[in-house]
Amino acid sequence: MDAESSITSALARLGGVYNDPPRVSRDGARLLRSPLGGHLRPKTSPLVYENGDSTPPVLVFTGTIAMSYKGATYNIPVDIYLPPPYPIQPPVIFVRPTAGMMIKPNHRHVGSDGKVYMPYLSEWRAPSHTLVEMAVCLSSLFGANPPVFAKPGGGGASSSSANNGAAGAGAGGRRRDQIASAATSMATTFMQGVFNPHAQQQQQQQQQNGGVGGSATPPSYDS
Repeated sequence: MDAESSITSALARLGGVYNDPPRVSRDGARLLRSPLGGHLRPKTSPLVYENGDSTPPVLVFTGTIAMSYKGATYNIPVDIYLPPPYPIQPPVIFVRPTAGMMIKPNHRHVGSDGKVYMPYLSEWRAPSHTLVEMAVCLSSLFGANPPVFAKPGGGGASSSSANNGAAGAGAGGRRRDQIASAATSMATTFMQGVFNPHAQQQQQQQQQNGGVGGSATPPSYDS
């Protein structure tokens, strides 16, 4: 299903929530066809505000936005909601950290709940502003100050084989070491794949060549 058809299908499930469905469909399709929209997919979900109020189900683009940081490309998980008054009101964007990530504390443009605040949204004007430009601004903002980072110590629980006494020794201890090592490798590979869309392919190629090189750890962002 192409971008426009997937949005049309989603809008059909929403009924009359938008006053200008053609504009919503057109803007959404252009976003999905843009270089930064290739990892976004449309779905429907209520938008929940800070005070607990919620809208009826609306169109939301969920997936990742790429950013460039220190010469490498990383994927940031996001949800981009189009509220019922769209395009009169701007999109509402949330960073959605995975289990191995956390929001950077005191981020200038991302609240502790993941909500994104940036000038392009606060200055939004329906006739001139677009979702494609919004994605470009979002990628640039994230690249200048990444909003998420890997949780300290995430995936690194390999001390279970060193229990006191003989229970941690011998074949049983070695087996626990192997399991812990495999779990750690899986966790770091997952985190690398979330941040870098090319990492999994590189990992597979390296394994086929007989070894794994480089670091599987996500970047440590400056405070």
